[in-house]
Amino acid sequence: MLRTHKWILLLTLIALAGLIGCSDDDDDPVTPPGPDDPSIVSVIISPESSTFTNIGEEQEFDAAAFDAQGAVVDTVFEWQSSNPAIVQVGPGGFAVATGIGNAEIYVSSGGKADTASVVVDVIGAPIFEWIAGEDGDWQDGSKWSEGTAPQADDMAVITVPGDYVVTLTGDVEVLGLQLGSDSGTQTLATGANTLTMDHGGLSGGAALDITGEVYVLQDAVWSGGSVVGTGSLTIERDADFNLLSESLKLEATLVNKGNITLLPGATLQINGGTLENNTGALIDFQGNATISVFSDGVFNSTGTIEKSAGQEEASILTSSATFTTDGTLRVDFGKLWISGGTLKNIIDIAEGAVLRQSGNTAIPSLISRGDGALEIGGRVTFGNLSGESIALKNVILDSSSNPSMAGPANVRIDESFTWRKGTLAELGEFTTMPGAMTRLETTGTKGLSNITWNVINQVEADESLNLFLADNAGIVIEPQGQWTQTNGGTISVGLGGTPDGFHVQGVLNKVGPGAFVVKTPLTCTGTLNLVDGALTVEGDFLLHELGVITGGGIADDVGFNVRLILVAADSAEMRGTIRPDLDGNPARMDIQGLVDLTSTFRVELDIMLSGDILFESLNFITGGQELAGTLAVNVVNFPDPGTEIRVVSTHAGPGMFDHITGEQAFTGVVQDELGVLLTRN
Repeated sequence: MLRTHKWILLLTLIALAGLIGCSDDDDDPVTPPGPDDPSIVSVIISPESSTFTNIGEEQEFDAAAFDAQGAVVDTVFEWQSSNPAIVQVGPGGFAVATGIGNAEIYVSSGGKADTASVVVDVIGAPIFEWIAGEDGDWQDGSKWSEGTAPQADDMAVITVPGDYVVTLTGDVEVLGLQLGSDSGTQTLATGANTLTMDHGGLSGGAALDITGEVYVLQDAVWSGGSVVGTGSLTIERDADFNLLSESLKLEATLVNKGNITLLPGATLQINGGTLENNTGALIDFQGNATISVFSDGVFNSTGTIEKSAGQEEASILTSSATFTTDGTLRVDFGKLWISGGTLKNIIDIAEGAVLRQSGNTAIPSLISRGDGALEIGGRVTFGNLSGESIALKNVILDSSSNPSMAGPANVRIDESFTWRKGTLAELGEFTTMPGAMTRLETTGTKGLSNITWNVINQVEADESLNLFLADNAGIVIEPQGQWTQTNGGTISVGLGGTPDGFHVQGVLNKVGPGAFVVKTPLTCTGTLNLVDGALTVEGDFLLHELGVITGGGIADDVGFNVRLILVAADSAEMRGTIRPDLDGNPARMDIQGLVDLTSTFRVELDIMLSGDILFESLNFITGGQELAGTLAVNVVNFPDPGTEIRVVSTHAGPGMFDHITGEQAFTGVVQDELGVLLTRN
């Protein structure tokens, strides 16, 4: 969250570093404006000048481009600072004071440019410069420009190049501190003492060596150097701490009670140090800012971690280090990438934003908010105890880890689930809820192990589907669920045990050419709507008494309309109903493979006879099928005399239906070795 007073303060601190030996602006290396754009004749920056009164102060500059008629031109601007040690400016014109002195901010587009002058000055505060360029005691007045050590209302500037150490021999309170230059290492060692400042800035070769305590009460900036030691640097509740540099090193303890903002390009490396983000505090990532926590580092947050600006991906990289967020994790724009750690309490992802996970991550408990996406790219373990329930809103699973999602908690997805690749294992339950949409995308391998996926929503899959079930894993399309399989795809048996199989209690739609191959047991108590192509079952098959198979092909097609292929003939059983077409249109369904038809099996056919012979039929194309159950015939149009139609074909099957109903429109019903023939004299 950028605020004008923060940027001004930040600029003031950086200006302190540039007070000594500040160069003429005309000599500052600035990239020339880009290629000419004939539509742009001028660029104007606003404001034309600005004075920052503290290091760490923030301000937003605006720019506009105009054509020859004075109309505004929509364009992209390039921003630069003539001296980043005085002021730094981001891509959107947000500027931060980083040291005391004068600088310019340049904006350009289409070969045209404009300039704003910047002054960073702590008005009314005496500036005490360390002039010794060598080791010394802070309290030694001869080392300071004013002949005495700085006090509570003074600005202390330690920016003389060289390698030296300034040591505190007692507690110190100053208005502001600027530490570090571009040459050498300037170390401020606190010993066991306390250093308190309203404002401050670390830049260049600064090394803040803390054994005692350092407190920042208002605004500060960290644009270079390191914080080391066994003590702690505390950002107080009303303070704002801005991180700017590509390489900031933390080897001490940094306690945040206020606001820490990592501006675009900032990288904080926690190596042997600790970052504590307290309850009520904020760590704000902008652009591509990064926190890297090495194996002996610690990052704990009970406050808020936020990605507040920029479409670029910000990062929290923890590897095998300790990272725990037990407060709120919020992504407002772009992406935030988290590698490893423990996430609990609240994640809030705005619509269009993404929280991307990789590495090994634990989610013991979670409240999921917002309409953005949680992208799982590593391994996530949900819950601590069996029976816990964790609800997620929008999930993208794109992980090569095995498993990618594990238990023992129950996990449900309330809005959307995009499954590209990854394995779910050992979860208590996995449920995609009503109103959510699941899309199975890409050719990446997907797997379930020792888990049941309860589908209460809509699922969309295509020929890229490659899903395995292992260790008693199963899929249940609940009564309100619907799975649409376009073209081919495969559900197969994975290593490690017999799968529970594929259970259709709702609707399975097979559309498009190609075969959808299920190599595990398939049980249907709902509807198999086989509109196009074929459903091939290589495992056990059971059509329950409540189950329905429909979706036959065009009745007068010369070729076969094979909709169902049963490979395991010794374990295929039909107790439910086959209706080649649900809406009464002419259709023929062809079934390949022998199947056990029980007494509850039922075939329902709508016979439509007029000038042309159009009707529904059932064709068992594997010879020797034995018939049983009931054939129900619904005659829509009264048949013409001399009509003969074979409504069921069995190819030398020895059995016959136990019951035939609705045959009154015909004068004869013949059940023979070829099936069932209806005739009318």
